[in-house]
Amino acid sequence: MTNEQFRALEALSGSGKASGGKADDLLSAAVTAFTSITRPARSDIQQLEDLTLPLLASATARGKRHAAAVLSQMEHAPRNLVLALCNEAVEIAAPLLLRSPILTSADLVDIIGKRGLGHARAIARRPQVDPIVQGLLDSFADPAVDRSMAVRRQLARTEARAAHAPSPQPTPFSPATREAHDRLRAIMREATSKQLISELQPGGDTQKPSVAADHMIDTALLIDPVFFRNLVADTLGVTFEHAEAIIGKWPDSRLPIALRALGLSAQDAYLILTAVLGTIHSDKHALRDFVHFYRSIERETALAIVRRWKAGDMTALLRQKLREMAAAEDEPVLDPANSDGVGPLKAVR
Repeated sequence: MTNEQFRALEALSGSGKASGGKADDLLSAAVTAFTSITRPARSDIQQLEDLTLPLLASATARGKRHAAAVLSQMEHAPRNLVLALCNEAVEIAAPLLLRSPILTSADLVDIIGKRGLGHARAIARRPQVDPIVQGLLDSFADPAVDRSMAVRRQLARTEARAAHAPSPQPTPFSPATREAHDRLRAIMREATSKQLISELQPGGDTQKPSVAADHMIDTALLIDPVFFRNLVADTLGVTFEHAEAIIGKWPDSRLPIALRALGLSAQDAYLILTAVLGTIHSDKHALRDFVHFYRSIERETALAIVRRWKAGDMTALLRQKLREMAAAEDEPVLDPANSDGVGPLKAVR
């Protein structure tokens, strides 16, 4: 996004035309455009903060949640904007509470003190928390918080064992994931290719199983597919509609490209595709073809494709918002203080 476009958004926000649905439009356009700046300067960060903070009072929950999701993994997100969104309802703040690198331990303690158990449950699912935050979370004695803390401790023990083990150790699967994994192994046992089996074993890929891969697998195994669609959208930084198109239906699904870009192994990719799209292959020959196809995707190529997806979404969104704002300027505005003799307003779109 050019400086001229950003200043145009800033001018429209300050002109009083950001009420109602326009606040969502401006907030979404500004935050999404900010992500296209590769190395934002301090002035860019301050500019975004000055533009968006006044919009939060008029923005809807949907607009705020989109902003929170976009900013959740950004290292240069405006701090005051992140803190303001974290003090919203947990449905809005969750992406930031789970992942934002902006939040310090003091911030997390302050948020828990202000917002209570709902926010504490989300913070408990962060990949890492320091002992102070951990002690505060333990003090809730809440089953959901305790489960998240237990998972973190188990992951820490697993990583510690893997660090001292002679070879990489797989991250433990959940019971649901283990069941899907066993079904996959049943298919693998029917194959005659030892190379195929070795490629599908945990650790057969260059990347060892990760917390992110397990989270995607667990989400894919949920009954409601919307959760997985939302996770794909948040992880790739694309719209929900684009995430739905990426998932698609087999064999036209573009999900393998996305999973390869995220560094998932052939085994993890197969589990996710089977969970989301149904059984994609049922015999050893088709399974072998899938592994060779997936392994043939160069990760750098997959990353470039994902970047194009994201850039296309941002460009389309910005163009749409600029068209809407340009059209809005053509609508007559009624001044309540001088309304005598003024004709009827156009219908609100």
